[in-house]
Amino acid sequence: MKPKKLKKREVIAPDWMIIDAVRYAVGRRSYQVAITTDWLRDNFKKLPEDVKFVIWQDLKGDIERDKGCRLPKFEPLGDKHNRLKWIDIFEVINGEMQRVQKVGGDSTVS
Repeated sequence: MKPKKLKKREVIAPDWMIIDAVRYAVGRRSYQVAITTDWLRDNFKKLPEDVKFVIWQDLKGDIERDKGCRLPKFEPLGDKHNRLKWIDIFEVINGEMQRVQKVGGDSTVS
């Protein structure tokens, strides 16, 4: 008898918990960055619009801060490989936000 394949379990979390989890992971130097960015890649489109906007706005600010401050002991996005993960997921998120803006006419994304 073949083992039964388990379905991927979806966890419903309050909006603030999703935002806090992303904020927690930004700047970490651990596996948490990969877990969070992978989760965002898989689930960003499913999030409520206000949560998407907060995450997009936060990451945009974090990336700007990181560009201006690449000191050896303070790297806002974490180490080089973590920084690349954040920049990569921001490009995905930014693209989604631009698409939504075109469809819905929202002028808050630029």
